Amino acid sequence: MQITDVDIKNTVLELFARRGLAQGDVMWLSRLEQFWAETRLRRSDLVTAIAVLCSEQLLILEEQDSQTSVSLSQAGEEKAAEVLASGVDYWGRYLREELLPGVRTNPQSPRADGGGRRGYEADAQPEMPWVRN
Repeated sequence: MQITDVDIKNTVLELFARRGLAQGDVMWLSRLEQFWAETRLRRSDLVTAIAVLCSEQLLILEEQDSQTSVSLSQAGEEKAAEVLASGVDYWGRYLREELLPGVRTNPQSPRADGGGRRGYEADAQPEMPWVRN
């Protein structure tokens, strides 16, 4: 799956919408970066998304108390609500189609004896006299 500018832009909007942030509600850029890091998308994608959203006047960057704040414009709030209402989980789609295929997701099959341990683990277990059979 190729991550597009639309995907990363909508992921940022979704981050705002899921936190109930409306027009003018401030999120510090450092906090947005923390939320973004949880998506496991590249930091450069966040920079691209912010640039695109600002150019489309959906996002507003301001300097407050020597920190950069990010907030939605009126159009940004409407678009964020639209993204959330669409039901498309942009981050989940990336997780399912990009990240998880390379990760082993099937559980280990239990041993024939039903113990669920590898043979060497079961052999290394001490006798437990307090356990009733």
